[in-house]
Amino acid sequence: MHDPDKTVAIVLGAGSWPRMQKFTDAPAFGHTAAGLAEYLVDERGLGLDKQNVLNLFDSKMSAVQHFDRIRSFLQSHMQRTKSRSGDGLLILVSYIGHGAFFERHRFYCLLLRETHEPALVESSMRVTALSNTLRTVAPRSARIVFLDACFAGQAANDFRQGVEREATAEEPAANSEPLRQAEPQINEILEDEKDAVGKRNGSAAPVPVPAPNAAAPAYLIAPRGVALLCAASSRDPARLEGEDSYTLFGRALLDVLAEGDGGGKPALTLREIRDLIASRMEDAEPDAAQPEVHSPHQDHHDLADVALFPNRRAPANNSREHPKPRRGRRLTTVAAVVTVAVVVGAAVTGAGVYRHYSDAEYRAAHCDTEFPELVNKGAECIGLTDGSFKLFQPADPDETIENRIALVEHTIAAQNDEALAQHRAHPGRPYVTLIDLEALTAAEGGTSAGLTAERESMEGIAVAQRRQLDSDDPDSPLIRMLIGNAGRDMRYGPELATQIIDAARKDPTIVGVVGLNLSNQATKATVAQLNDAHIPTVATTLSFDYLADWIPRYIQVAPQDRNEAATAAGFAAHLGIGKQARIYYSADPNDLYSANLRDDAVYWFRRFGFTVQATAFTPTGQSTEAQRPHPGDRLIGDAATAGGDNCSADGVAFFAARGVPEFGKFAGGVASCGGTHTVIIGGDDVTRHVADAAARRRIASVPYYFMSFTPVPGTESEIGPAQDFYARFENLFSFERGDQRAVDGHAALAYDATQVYIAAVADLHRDGTLPGADALSRQITEIGTFQGATGTFQYGGQVRPNVPRHKPVTVMRVQDGDVIPELQAYCGELAGGTRSPESWCPDDADDNPPAPPR
Repeated sequence: MHDPDKTVAIVLGAGSWPRMQKFTDAPAFGHTAAGLAEYLVDERGLGLDKQNVLNLFDSKMSAVQHFDRIRSFLQSHMQRTKSRSGDGLLILVSYIGHGAFFERHRFYCLLLRETHEPALVESSMRVTALSNTLRTVAPRSARIVFLDACFAGQAANDFRQGVEREATAEEPAANSEPLRQAEPQINEILEDEKDAVGKRNGSAAPVPVPAPNAAAPAYLIAPRGVALLCAASSRDPARLEGEDSYTLFGRALLDVLAEGDGGGKPALTLREIRDLIASRMEDAEPDAAQPEVHSPHQDHHDLADVALFPNRRAPANNSREHPKPRRGRRLTTVAAVVTVAVVVGAAVTGAGVYRHYSDAEYRAAHCDTEFPELVNKGAECIGLTDGSFKLFQPADPDETIENRIALVEHTIAAQNDEALAQHRAHPGRPYVTLIDLEALTAAEGGTSAGLTAERESMEGIAVAQRRQLDSDDPDSPLIRMLIGNAGRDMRYGPELATQIIDAARKDPTIVGVVGLNLSNQATKATVAQLNDAHIPTVATTLSFDYLADWIPRYIQVAPQDRNEAATAAGFAAHLGIGKQARIYYSADPNDLYSANLRDDAVYWFRRFGFTVQATAFTPTGQSTEAQRPHPGDRLIGDAATAGGDNCSADGVAFFAARGVPEFGKFAGGVASCGGTHTVIIGGDDVTRHVADAAARRRIASVPYYFMSFTPVPGTESEIGPAQDFYARFENLFSFERGDQRAVDGHAALAYDATQVYIAAVADLHRDGTLPGADALSRQITEIGTFQGATGTFQYGGQVRPNVPRHKPVTVMRVQDGDVIPELQAYCGELAGGTRSPESWCPDDADDNPPAPPR
């Protein structure tokens, strides 16, 4: 038998396919998976520690996420136990669900919960990709695969192809199709492992293996190789015992594992298990397909003939006592059991309901995952992930949007693995963890399409992470990124701050937080809580004037609302459009940004000679009674009503509220007029609306200016650091090239926010100081001046050392639904130190209006 401490398990598969109408749900799949999962941890079964079991059955993750999660799970165990290339590793693979051929029988695939048309191959688990993942992550391991699937015998051919490619060290044949098209992350793994494959062929000495069921030491070491136990041949469907009970093969497998064989042997081989299963299946259904055993890869010994599975009916004097698993100790070697839950055909016979232990209640509380860091809050999933779980919610029906989000998250997860590997190879180089904290739940009634700016922020962080991985500077830190969702409007930010603080106590590499996309009361409470725990925050887009005054460890890369209002008022005056200014803002008392920008706009528009009228509106999803407009201002209704307020007006309308969803509704109200003489200028949060091209073009009849904290890429400002950033940006994310490239600047701002940390960590390391959170807070304000992708950063001022002075505020324009790729105007210093030529830019914008007492 194999050492349970050298065995880990991953349970995959599905019992429902909500996006595939032709496949009906059947509890039999889940019952079988639950029974198998119970056997894995039962001390009378394999006796695995629960931390050695990864249960992904019925997971909502995509196929790529499944492979990434399998890879990271195996790698973490291998790293922890110093199992080089999977030495001593046993991988048992089972799958429970549906198996099918797609694209005219070119691909044999295992269906996942998220499998859907028209991307059937891409959204399923290709057996070739599964084989390659296991082989490349743990090439020196033993791999046993249980497939209870229609046409499961086909998997032997797919596993054999991988072995043949390994043996010949050739690229995949043309008819096997490179995985890049369906699973780009898997193709990347294959490329990374190409050299390792060549080195390991024939390099290992034979592993001494006892004859089947011969007297053996306490634990066997399984030889390298691959063995498959399949529910049916490549031509036959598999069956259910009953729709509400078990799969026919799964029931027989569980019974054999639970009851064993009366022959007196202490352990069973895979072939013996197959014979026992076949006998039971024939008794139950004489015409059912018979299970098969295949050994597509043998290394001196056939893995299917090694006695690895405890025989529950072995006589007491012939069986050894199963050692009780020692929970939580450091393991010496790892063996992985990947239990990929069994794929079954659609034929249904019999009936019956059976109960088994299940962790369904735990998973239901943790976003249908095994991760304690993720928690359900109503319909929202909040918490932290390394990129292996999708936190953007709810999903959008447009697959292009969802695929782009998935690619960004997977890129961060893969780069996290690479950063850890580099850190292990170069332990003298600093290695830190940053947390990108955002509101990743869309506005009420919205979808992830409204979170385009948040996705772009992650892209910018990923580019900064990639830049560090490519650097050979011994002082320049390697970056591990975690992603946090604080819920809609940051409402669960304080709870997530508690989680981050606890994580930082356990993991000293966690040194700070980046991101934050809303200036409201929840954000203020979140940052204050982190500050009290001595964890700094570098905000990407926050511009609220007073967070920097109130919270010492809060740093921002954007200019403040006062700078934005000064630039907007000066630009409006420069246009010569009359001296009537209407300022529209949210009356939500929790929206610090909108109220602050309203105050700053009133001050600056009046200073430029405008007659100002400030008007509040009720934001989406809120009641009129809950609103608190500024004393003396009128409350007009919702954002659409506020837009319609400009039908017969002229002058300028300055929109000082949220870009999503409010600006779209405001502009829709303007469009209902059939035209207006009003010049519309949107505040910087309107860039979130601009980031969503579809939303932008729905109101193509309304032209407007908008304020931004970075110029649109492709303008004359793209030199130096900006040029370097956008070159890397396009290289890492191909969908951001050319006309498809982001136009709102969120990626560049997030990149610069990460660069602030990187510069501070590098400075500390050169001085011999450990880059802890406290030291970083002080070091950032001592960086002085540096050039970023979004402009010149000058920290360390006497009044607000944690806010960059003279940071540029740009004016951009949208016409006919498209962003005009030229700066309309700007104040401050662009990248390269170029000061604005505009004479109307106020010299005192960094300081006015004066801050009121706290």
